[in-house]
Amino acid sequence: MRRLAILLWFGLAPAALADDGITSPGQCLRAPYAQADTPHQARLAELVTHLRSHLAAFATLRDTLDAIGPTICLSDALMAEHGFMTVEDRQIVLNAALPDDKMLLTLVHELRHLEQLREGVCPSPGLSMRENARATFVIEADANVVTLLVGWQARADGQPALWQILKTWDSTADIAEEFERVMANTGDLSEAASAAFDQWYARPDRRENYYLQSCSDYLDRQDERHALPSYKRMDPGFLDALCHLPDGTSYDCTEPPGALAR
Repeated sequence: MRRLAILLWFGLAPAALADDGITSPGQCLRAPYAQADTPHQARLAELVTHLRSHLAAFATLRDTLDAIGPTICLSDALMAEHGFMTVEDRQIVLNAALPDDKMLLTLVHELRHLEQLREGVCPSPGLSMRENARATFVIEADANVVTLLVGWQARADGQPALWQILKTWDSTADIAEEFERVMANTGDLSEAASAAFDQWYARPDRRENYYLQSCSDYLDRQDERHALPSYKRMDPGFLDALCHLPDGTSYDCTEPPGALAR
């Protein structure tokens, strides 16, 4: 089952992580996220309540949550993954070991992936492995941008905890620092978003980890479908369709030269 995952920068989730045993029914909460009969479900219900409070200024994310109503689960079986979303059934699975605020940020990240899919911005199954990696990079960079926006807005609303986590979380610290630097200099969210998108590519280890993960998942899908090798390139308009802030404002997102250099 295909996943979009947010990873620890220094670790990789197993590409063939077995579906059985990742979650149990008592660890999952279905929309409208009201009936919580177990401790895991109660934690998720509270998490969704907190999420909604942070999405007041992010209509498209809020609409995605309400329109699709993904089942949200906790898992004690995840290690390197903070969380992932299954593409086929729109289920979001979160690492139960995460503290609540990190879990909330991970949920925002996965919700942005869900929004990308809702808007039809997802890699074509006919892409080559290398082009699939390119697409993975841009959708991850964009999801990080939107997660930063939510944390930044929370800080502006007098709730700095989420932003502080983004600034100290090793997988996001450099991106948050660049976003904050541009906001201090310009006060322009679109410029800061663009700078954060660029910064996602700035760390070779981050690119390497996502490249390996995307290639592993790609090969698994090819094996499952018994598919012939593909050589299709990413649509030139893919980034234009992707890079819009939750208020509809576009921001500049351009792949840096040599993004896939190895």
